[in-house]
Amino acid sequence: MRLTASLSHVLAALLLASPLAAQDAPPDLDRYVARVMKTFTVPGLSVAIVKDGRLVMAKGYGVRRLGDPAPVDEHTRFGIASNTKLFTATALELLVEEGKVEWDAPVVRYLPWFAMSDPYVTHELTVRDLLVHRSGLGLGAICDKLNADLDRYPPPKRNKKDENDLPQTWSRSQLQAMLRNPKYTGFNVWGRHDKRAGRPFIRPREQWIWSPSPSHEAIVSRELFEQVEERALGNHRKAVLETPKDYVQRNGRRPGRLYPLRGRVRCGICGRRMEGSHQKGANWYRCQFVYKRGIAAADAAGRPLTVKRRTLPSTKPLTHPDAR
Repeated sequence: MRLTASLSHVLAALLLASPLAAQDAPPDLDRYVARVMKTFTVPGLSVAIVKDGRLVMAKGYGVRRLGDPAPVDEHTRFGIASNTKLFTATALELLVEEGKVEWDAPVVRYLPWFAMSDPYVTHELTVRDLLVHRSGLGLGAICDKLNADLDRYPPPKRNKKDENDLPQTWSRSQLQAMLRNPKYTGFNVWGRHDKRAGRPFIRPREQWIWSPSPSHEAIVSRELFEQVEERALGNHRKAVLETPKDYVQRNGRRPGRLYPLRGRVRCGICGRRMEGSHQKGANWYRCQFVYKRGIAAADAAGRPLTVKRRTLPSTKPLTHPDAR
């Protein structure tokens, strides 16, 4: 897991090359940073203060990873996750103000090598489209559209394991299963599963035997099915061949994040197991209904958006009832 110090909690996290004297920094900054690190259980971080275009201070605190004495300094690299979106949008806005980039111009004007899976999308996608996440619909967005009109798009029958009274809705796992199961293309397929021990459960596609013609009504076109399979195979290859990260990563369990009732706490509304979550210095158990099915599904089912339970600290050891 990446060590991502959320520097909105401190001041700003930047990777800087040459620190200046810290005489203009707040006198109690070190104490404040230490308190923040303790509150958010961060082993190390870098802090920079920039005022009026001048670097006032750049300094590292703590260690790079738990159990390793290597300290964090102003040159330590961090994975900052979605904070890069802010930098990207700001940089593009500066280019727009300078007249070097237009928001509604096609991306290929500036990046001729840019290509999506669909040629039409490649030539029509604009710079603005990239920043507002409308280059395509993910499974979550598709679920929201389907769940917004269940009369027109009735969901599959309820799974036998779903023992609750909530109205049935679409989920991402259902869509993924439909897109990756060849039976929804209208064809019969044999030889897809390999049940021999020690072998991958799904055989390579070239070993499948397809019926000469469709045998039932198709829900997913065969062309779309092939595109989804190619994309999934590409993602798998990329994950296998991915080079190790060259920035600080967190290994092991973070202190204070112990969920002794994991898998045993269930939501009183839908009956699903609740997952552990650490928020604002406390441990919680929360239902994943909205995360997995979306806000539209919660609205359709008449379910609250958030269902969670806070764990309270206990001085008594937890033991199994049958322990001797």
